[in-house]
Amino acid sequence: MEETKKCKYCGQDKPLSDFAPDKRSKDGLAHTCNCCKRKQALAEQQKKENPLAQYSPVELMKELARRGYDGTLTVTERRTVYYQLY
Repeated sequence: MEETKKCKYCGQDKPLSDFAPDKRSKDGLAHTCNCCKRKQALAEQQKKENPLAQYSPVELMKELARRGYDGTLTVTERRTVYYQLY
C-alpha cells in the first residue's frame, strides 16, 4: 500500500509522490501538494499582474467608483466585472 499525506491546502490525502521535497519539514516533504502549490503560485502571479484582482466584484465596483470611474459596471454570474466607457 502506498503511503499518503494530507495536503494542508485542499485537505485531501494524496500519495507522497505528489509532494515536493522540503528540507525544513519534519518528514522532508512540502505541506501542500504540487497541484495546490501551482494554484497558489498562479493566484499570486495574477495578483501581482492586476492589483484590482484582490477585490471581490462588489468591492471592485466600490473601489473603481472611489477612484472616479464613471462607466457602467455590472456583475455577471461568473463573477467577472465588465465595464463600458461613455
